[in-house]
Amino acid sequence: EFNRKEFEDLIYKIHNEKESVKESYIAICDKENIDCQILKSNIDFKKFNMSAIVQQGEQQAVLRNKILNSDVKNIYEIILNLIKSASIRLVELKSYTDDYVPEEDAILKLFNSLNFSAMQESKLLRKIHDFAKINFQIHQKLHQFKEEYYGKISLNDVQIGVNKGKSILVSGQNLKDLENLLEALKGRQIILVFNKYDLLPKNTNIRRIEEYLETMVSEKFKDAKVLDILITHHKDVYFKKLFMETLDRWSIKEVMFVGNVNAGKSTIINKLLESTKLTVSYYPSTTLNINEVALEDHLFYDTPGLLDENNLGVFISEEKLKDITIKKTIKPLVYQLYDKQSYFIEGLLRIDVLPKEKGSIIFYIADGLKIHRSKLEKGDDYQTKHLSSLSLYLPFDHLSEYDLKGKSLEFEIDGLGIIGFKNIAKIKIHHDQRIRINVRKSVL
Repeated sequence: EFNRKEFEDLIYKIHNEKESVKESYIAICDKENIDCQILKSNIDFKKFNMSAIVQQGEQQAVLRNKILNSDVKNIYEIILNLIKSASIRLVELKSYTDDYVPEEDAILKLFNSLNFSAMQESKLLRKIHDFAKINFQIHQKLHQFKEEYYGKISLNDVQIGVNKGKSILVSGQNLKDLENLLEALKGRQIILVFNKYDLLPKNTNIRRIEEYLETMVSEKFKDAKVLDILITHHKDVYFKKLFMETLDRWSIKEVMFVGNVNAGKSTIINKLLESTKLTVSYYPSTTLNINEVALEDHLFYDTPGLLDENNLGVFISEEKLKDITIKKTIKPLVYQLYDKQSYFIEGLLRIDVLPKEKGSIIFYIADGLKIHRSKLEKGDDYQTKHLSSLSLYLPFDHLSEYDLKGKSLEFEIDGLGIIGFKNIAKIKIHHDQRIRINVRKSVL
């Protein structure tokens, strides 16, 4: 949540406080004639450079990853997640009380005694136990404070599961989400609504997309009772008439709108109601409850969006989310290439491309996103020098390799967009390991 200036000011403040403590520490050592150790830092705070510090940290992380075996790496990830969880809860806990919280010192003590490269696996496992214990203590205290503030939690019986009835499915961010939702709704009567098609490039063959959806449903989801496939967008003046006719044709009175966050469920209902009764936004989870809306003799249920934990947008701050969200018709960015090249989409993704002869790469992404193109051999240098200083940045802690063999394929990057490849031999995608990448034959 900090901007860079605030973050650097905070680092300076911590450094100055540390120097003050160090002076007092040395004075006591001298007075008591004790041989004290001082840990020295290589960082020159007079010539403070955030990018250089981050790069240095990244380089150390890369070297450490080469040294550590896979078991120790996994333990390392667990410990870091426990530290992160404990730290976030600790900050939350301190918002409820001004009293001293001993777990804060306990975390710092454990953290200071942590040395991944020198510790044996058994000692690291004990560290997991220690961090987990502190984590649990913080959670317990936080729970107690919340109960004091909000009152005790009471248990209530709630209905879970799905009742018999008709339903409508609105696709999520991409066609992979659609496959997952169809799989989950086997045996239900479904109307597929392909929304926001006005965001696709102007030369998109909509009939080709319809055929792709029909083929996918008939081949992969024979048990799914798809009654109809409708294609629309927010300015479609004929959609309401077409939609209501579809409901009447199948004698559907109750409709539940289901789909991923940002699929446009609320927008569609508002279009049917010809109002702005339901709140819409490109921020996830704008719809927080199931909203029941009546229209003529039909009942519509607007449901909270399903949050995809592998969607890139989940890991971007709300402030930056608008920069990666596609809000108007996509203008494809086409690059021709004859030799090995690297492409960076801000600090979110790196693609190394090896063409067969003359190949092309097409980006279908938000207008504001910047692409940096370089020769493959200069990719590492650009990544080391510039990546961590970019405002849109996620760690490249995973490498996915694909042998395309010259086929025309499209790669869906959840929450970012689509990247098409033509006449490309191989590609390597450097990305955050939490991000899902889906591959399909070219549809656009």
